[in-house]
Amino acid sequence: MRNILTFAVHLFGAYYSLVKEFYAHSENNQKILEPVDKKTFESYLNQCRERIEESMFDQAWEAGQDLTMDNAIRKIMSDYQLGGMRKGVLFET
Repeated sequence: MRNILTFAVHLFGAYYSLVKEFYAHSENNQKILEPVDKKTFESYLNQCRERIEESMFDQAWEAGQDLTMDNAIRKIMSDYQLGGMRKGVLFET
């Protein structure tokens, strides 16, 4: 379970970083990508934070923020086999 949680934090970090980058490069801060509901995002992130060691969380978050969009997609497609993962399995909804 810890590997899946680390993976989730990694992707949350990538998402957060990419959304910030999109906003930084948009004209007049025009929304070009609608972020997920902040409350939901923070809830999922906090559930991960509560279940893994702080140092592991911090490493995964930082590594995720360093990913480009292409690399985040590659990581999802090739590095991890999450077959059958359903909403609610990893997180309380």
